Amino acid sequence: MMHGPCGEANIYSPCMHEKKCTKHFTKKFNTETTIDEDGFPIYKRRDDGRQIKKGKTNLDNRFVVPYNRDLLVKFQAHINVECATCLGQSNIYSNTFTKASTM
Repeated sequence: MMHGPCGEANIYSPCMHEKKCTKHFTKKFNTETTIDEDGFPIYKRRDDGRQIKKGKTNLDNRFVVPYNRDLLVKFQAHINVECATCLGQSNIYSNTFTKASTM
């Protein structure tokens, strides 16, 4: 799943607030996955030159939204799950997006 386009490519995107993406896109290219000082993952993002075209904008790996394929298939929904460890406590944050039932 790709995020955007937003930022200079689309300042009227719903994720934009005060000329910044509220989801912190575009992400930086990284050679490995690390954990930041707050316990959140900074995912590996390869700079392999591949791009897709969305509208008039080319998007690369900096716009990829991480997801869990197994949860996507099982629940037929996009579930974005991140686990953060802070002060010895584990917290799980999740957002679930599903299509409305057409019954």
